[in-house]
Amino acid sequence: MARAINARLTTGPSAPSVKLLTFADASHNLLGSGPKAVHPTWDVGGHTYTMDYGGTPEGTEKARDETWAALRAFLASAENL
Repeated sequence: MARAINARLTTGPSAPSVKLLTFADASHNLLGSGPKAVHPTWDVGGHTYTMDYGGTPEGTEKARDETWAALRAFLASAENL
């Protein structure tokens, strides 16, 4: 989906500058800090449920660290506009 959004944003004569960051081993669980579970489980009413966020813990941590660094750099550059 991110690639489709990026393609639509970067089409046309007045397209903004967009940087798409993708990580093959990242899960959808990028918020917070520290290692993230990519298959957390919950026990509810005697049933165990498992969520599959995809990716690996290492890939997710790498993606989170690199995207936060990119966001901080972007905000620092925007501060001087």
